[in-house]
Amino acid sequence: MVQRKWFPLAGVPSGKVLLSAEFLDQLGRKASDILPGLLKGGDPNNPGGRKSSTGSTKGDMPMSNLPSGKAKLNVIKAKDLIKADIVGKSDPYAVLIYGKQLQKTKTIRNTLEPQWNHEAEFDVPDGTSRNFYIEVFDSDKIGKTHPLEN
Repeated sequence: MVQRKWFPLAGVPSGKVLLSAEFLDQLGRKASDILPGLLKGGDPNNPGGRKSSTGSTKGDMPMSNLPSGKAKLNVIKAKDLIKADIVGKSDPYAVLIYGKQLQKTKTIRNTLEPQWNHEAEFDVPDGTSRNFYIEVFDSDKIGKTHPLEN
């Protein structure tokens, strides 16, 4: 996996999720091998970064140029989550979404700093999706599950 990075949760006063990610195309190349060519508008099969057949060198690449492969995300842990339960701490879990693909971590009981170490793998591309989403929830045995972010 690539370097770890903290991402703040949206819509709440506190809370962060630590992630790492890696991408491998169908030929087993890492993102760092093919990214320079993609950012120059090149073909994902041309990692040298030469111009595409249209001669474009723009940073916005057409969807057809997205390489096929696997994106691997590791949801490592969270910290500073809000307390959502009346009694005790939250029982957090995270949901990862990319296109029509969805994965869920296990629920960690009674904590505001869960350690998930959940590895998820997604097929890329998935339609026109270009973003991964992570949502953190509080699991309740009785009643409704509550988001720990907005």
